[in-house]
Amino acid sequence: MLTHTSGIPLIDIGWPHSTWTESLDRIFRVESLVPGSAYQPQSTWLLLGEILQRLDDGHRPFRRILKEDLLAPIGIDEAWCGLMEDHATGLAGRLPQFSVTERSGISTSDFSTKPWLTQPSPEGNFRGPVRQLGRFYEMLLHNGRVSSGETIMHSETVANMRSSHRVNRFDDTMQHIVDLGLGLFLDSNRHGQKTVPYGFGKYCSSETFDHHRLRYSCRSFWSCVAVWSLACWS
Repeated sequence: MLTHTSGIPLIDIGWPHSTWTESLDRIFRVESLVPGSAYQPQSTWLLLGEILQRLDDGHRPFRRILKEDLLAPIGIDEAWCGLMEDHATGLAGRLPQFSVTERSGISTSDFSTKPWLTQPSPEGNFRGPVRQLGRFYEMLLHNGRVSSGETIMHSETVANMRSSHRVNRFDDTMQHIVDLGLGLFLDSNRHGQKTVPYGFGKYCSSETFDHHRLRYSCRSFWSCVAVWSLACWS
């Protein structure tokens, strides 16, 4: 699932109007898998979130696991996978109005409003200031260590995430060959720097990694609906 080769077809899971359980039910009703590679985060990453919950000894919900086991140790205390209702009210003055760039032009996006603003979604809808996003990427760049010297992730885990796991394969969603690590897009300029989707520019390192981004415009308060929007260089 982390390399988008699970074969689960592109389906509408009902987010954000469906509950977590209702969305899972839609995935469980899939009758057959589709061969090939296709960027498909909604179904697969919701399943990963559900697996995480079921494997947790404390039976914690996804957002609590994320906060306690990853965000808090890194020092990320102002970012959420879907804003809690009380946070959404308190942050109203800092939240940006999203606009989405389409072929027809720029239009206002619903992602600035509820339920998009508050409904958790493991494949995205992660919101917080860009400086806190930077802390996460700094941890990856330092092989799992944070500024205090504490190890949050094993260096072997980080190296595995950043290593090539899917290479030279055409992606049916992207309509292009793109290389992937585990949950990360890798520099794919060798497949066509001018045409590769979500590339990192002609001057990036061959070890550059990132995650898929949508073209949204924001003001002061960083908010990414489907992914994080910083590229990292190694």
